Amino acid sequence: PNTITFNSVIAAFAKARKPHEAEETLKQMMTISRGGDSRGADSRGADNEVIDALRSDEIKADTIAFNTVLHAWAISGIRGSAQRAQQLLDHMVRLHHSGNNDVKPDVFSYTAAISAWAADNRKDNNASEHALELLHKMENQCALGNEDMCPNTVAYTAVVNVLAKSGKAGAALQAYDILLSMEKQYREGNDDLKPDMICYSSVIDAFAKSREEYAGEKAVELLHHMISLTDMGHAEIGPNSQVYCSVITALGKSLARGAADAAQQLLNDMERMYAFGNNDVAPNTIIFNAVIDAWSRSSFVFKADRAHALLKRMEEEFEEGNIMYEPDIITYNSV
Repeated sequence: PNTITFNSVIAAFAKARKPHEAEETLKQMMTISRGGDSRGADSRGADNEVIDALRSDEIKADTIAFNTVLHAWAISGIRGSAQRAQQLLDHMVRLHHSGNNDVKPDVFSYTAAISAWAADNRKDNNASEHALELLHKMENQCALGNEDMCPNTVAYTAVVNVLAKSGKAGAALQAYDILLSMEKQYREGNDDLKPDMICYSSVIDAFAKSREEYAGEKAVELLHHMISLTDMGHAEIGPNSQVYCSVITALGKSLARGAADAAQQLLNDMERMYAFGNNDVAPNTIIFNAVIDAWSRSSFVFKADRAHALLKRMEEEFEEGNIMYEPDIITYNSV
């Protein structure tokens, strides 16, 4: 076996969401590449004899191995996975600084750690602060000429995702500023920082979770910006039903004056576009529920009438065979 063999095993464990096994395999690689225990063969036992048999310059715990284990922790869904990924990244940095040229942290290493913070985002672990710190380290290294550390769209989107999930005051605006910075750098010629649909929708989702009064307005502004980009030929940025739902949710939770009316108008726009053949914006139960919720939160005198009218439309559409409009328990409770 060689490095490729071990890396393949680690990748298999990562795909199976078994980070502990992936890391144990990495530790075996590190033991072999270091030369193992220095005691006499007679006192070391069978395990060390196996290590001796495997020991070879062809087996190195390299950046690929570390990155794969980082990815395994990021997608594991295990509580505490973010802290473990962070510890592993810090170990990579120490190894490289000590002269180990086989292990050099890169944009993939840092992005995996950021993704781990996004996946294990709890109020007690300051995930957004850790993610921003990692991003700033990448930006600083990139500015010093380390091209392997230059953040790309995936890295920035991972940070935006952490901010969106944090729900902290100001987090949505931080995510929005990151998006604006990406757009600026892309216009200046950095093709690695072209924002994609995931990035835009993550920022809108951040506004939807923020509950700030300005959140709805900012979400609508970003939605219109996406529509403008689509009209300019960037079809991959075209907003879909999920994006519209996030914008409507942001409006409803903002409690701003006129927010429910704006949410209703977006639903009307979706129905019109869908009628003209745009299947990407098909209205559904979740979206109707979001608009009904917006009305329920508003101060409009006749909000109950508006909510009930939406319920009646859903019931009529469902009776005619349109299963996308089926009212559920959330619908009835909101009305």
